[in-house]
Amino acid sequence: MGRALQHGLDACVEPVLNAKEMLEHPLPRARGMIVEVPKPDGTTQKQIGSPFKFSLCKPVYRHVGMEAGRDTQDVLARIGYSEDEIEYMKTAGVFG
Repeated sequence: MGRALQHGLDACVEPVLNAKEMLEHPLPRARGMIVEVPKPDGTTQKQIGSPFKFSLCKPVYRHVGMEAGRDTQDVLARIGYSEDEIEYMKTAGVFG
């Protein structure tokens, strides 16, 4: 929260916070860095918000993250893979 001049070193000095401390600190809250993101069960989850601040384009927080691979088959279908190709990749263990 300031600059330290010691032994000819000019450096910013800021506190190092753990996740719980950061979520409770007034500065990230004031900057809109802590957001409530909707969960499928109707509750919300605190997450770190976008650090980018644009006057004409505000971020929209639609959902919390999902498990890896949940949409793999849908994405492959949208980019043009056939059902047979997707099934072959699934059977071959491509999806992990």
